[in-house]
Amino acid sequence: MVYDSSWKKWVKRDYNGVKGEWFPVVASAFPGKDITPEQRNNYSRYLENEERFFEEMPDALMKYYLENYEDIEEWWENMPTKFNKHNVTKDSLMELISFHRLFFNEDGIRYGWLCGCPWDTTHGLSFYYKGESDEMHVGWKDSLFD
Repeated sequence: MVYDSSWKKWVKRDYNGVKGEWFPVVASAFPGKDITPEQRNNYSRYLENEERFFEEMPDALMKYYLENYEDIEEWWENMPTKFNKHNVTKDSLMELISFHRLFFNEDGIRYGWLCGCPWDTTHGLSFYYKGESDEMHVGWKDSLFD
């Protein structure tokens, strides 16, 4: 683990048929500040519930996709497969997601996965929790930083 206004370490995770892919885990701090106890608690909480986190992602992504279908539709030229509300599945959507890093915001409230997605290559996607809530949220990557 490296610390310089943040800490970072690499973890190995099997996902989407890829065995042992390496991902960075990052917690950022305000310049000159330490990692907060809340970030440490969220990291522990994540480790305790990691399997559940990955189990909830497909349903959360499908819900997000269907609720935002009209907005996502304008990005279709970036989609490798043309989905609509009737031919899309949770698994087909999850196959489009690329995981970039597990991130713990310096506010100590939000933490989750920053991901890439073909329908918004600029803002990407995040799967995250806020505070003590057990509800998974899906939004742009920026949602984790706001």
